Amino acid sequence: MTDRAEVVSRTAELRDDAREVLRAIEAHVPSPYTAEGLYRIFAMGFLPVPYLWECREEFEAATRWSTRVIRGSVKVERRWQESPGSARREDKRLSKRCLRR
Repeated sequence: MTDRAEVVSRTAELRDDAREVLRAIEAHVPSPYTAEGLYRIFAMGFLPVPYLWECREEFEAATRWSTRVIRGSVKVERRWQESPGSARREDKRLSKRCLRR
């Protein structure tokens, strides 16, 4: 299955996106691999959980994101159409806005 170009491409994109998020978390959250660090990661809104049932007020930044499934991946929903390049720029802009909180 990994010889298919689409699978290889999507895998690389997911890996790169995950690494980018981890770099941002490690740069802005003290001790991110502890229970307190995980709490801060959610409280700061690094990981979208729009369907969280409990503690919505406590994790308001994480629940504010709107997501949808696109081609088998959960993506942050955008309100307008854009090219793939501008989508990546918008993702980075959203990440920076999240870091300022």
